[in-house]
Amino acid sequence: MSTPSDLDADAGSLGLGDTFLTNRPAPSEALHGRRLVIALDDGAKVVVDLREPSAAVDSSGGSAVRPVHRYEVFQVAPDLFFLRREAITEGKTSRSALLDLRDGRALVVDSTVAGTKTPGQPKVGQRFRHGALSGSRDTGRFERSRELVGRRIMWTYSPTDVYEHIYLNEDWYVWHCLAGEEFRLAEVDPCVMFKVRDDIHVLGFGERVLPIAAVMVLNLATMQSYASMLGEEEDGSLNAFSFGARGTAISNSWFPEPYDPRTAALADADHPGDPRELRH
Repeated sequence: MSTPSDLDADAGSLGLGDTFLTNRPAPSEALHGRRLVIALDDGAKVVVDLREPSAAVDSSGGSAVRPVHRYEVFQVAPDLFFLRREAITEGKTSRSALLDLRDGRALVVDSTVAGTKTPGQPKVGQRFRHGALSGSRDTGRFERSRELVGRRIMWTYSPTDVYEHIYLNEDWYVWHCLAGEEFRLAEVDPCVMFKVRDDIHVLGFGERVLPIAAVMVLNLATMQSYASMLGEEEDGSLNAFSFGARGTAISNSWFPEPYDPRTAALADADHPGDPRELRH
């Protein structure tokens, strides 16, 4: 199993600075020895075998089995885990998964770097697939949510790497660097939000300027985030790693009706004219 020290070579990549990974949570061994089977709602199957100390098995569709020699598992809450597969496939895809052992639900996220950049769209697209863990009777999905909308939260990745997020609506959010390599830079990017449990949400986004995408699990009860990123370096090489931050609530906006984006109908992420390649 990977430890934070094993992955320090990733720090400083993608222009994020050498200290960006300081507040990454420690990996958990709580799932060691388990074999988890996820039946996705599109008919595919993912098997994650954690019975060996330094190997996992991930198979998607048919009988294809791919050995994964290093993996990370982070415990977000009791019986709730965020998993990042370190290997990047030949299709330039990195995989993360959220596993809810309490309710038997799973969310598998594949981030893929496109061959060419389309103006106005993220170069790294994301595909979100819902599934059920083997033996679970719960076939429900993590629902898209607007509970984050209106919140302004400061996320501290290290004492010298600090960003704020402003969640505008269920389709768009703002990041603004308060300290670090991107100091004073800000951007509005497309996103997807899911509610996992009370005070726990998934935020997925792809940046439209830099070729990166991330999946974040935000635990607002503990104010800790658990995240993975895939990006393309300036030389065309790919990089994927985990990271995390400690949060501080700054404000929660109030909107007069009928202009409150929290009470509007949830938009369809695939509606015509949507600039995103984020699919749910």
